[in-house]
Amino acid sequence: YTTLFRSQKEIARKNYTRAKVLYEEEDFYPAYEMTRQAVEFDPGQKEYWVLLSRIQRKNPKWVRQATETMRRAVKYIPDNVELWWELAEACGHERNEPERVKALEEVMRLDPANRRAQSALSKISAKASR
Repeated sequence: YTTLFRSQKEIARKNYTRAKVLYEEEDFYPAYEMTRQAVEFDPGQKEYWVLLSRIQRKNPKWVRQATETMRRAVKYIPDNVELWWELAEACGHERNEPERVKALEEVMRLDPANRRAQSALSKISAKASR
């Protein structure tokens, strides 16, 4: 069992490493497949979730899946600022302002000095008060 688990983690790491290259080369579909498998094999790695969501956001048809990916990620790793930030970004792409605000507020709860989240929240409230 542990050998299987270890080899799955190794496969996940290799897939992620290769998928990052494919993503930078804008070869999104194989990058998506490899990253999806990496998340499946080793869901505790935040960078796998982030890459998967970013790949999904590259395809207009996958914007909702990108948000769903990040919702799953924050359920799995709830105390990670970077994952909450990515959820906020995904919600922004989906034009889901209420959930974006909640995600940004969660970033602020975890990291009260987070300038990106402060800036994003102040832009949102400025827009709302117009």
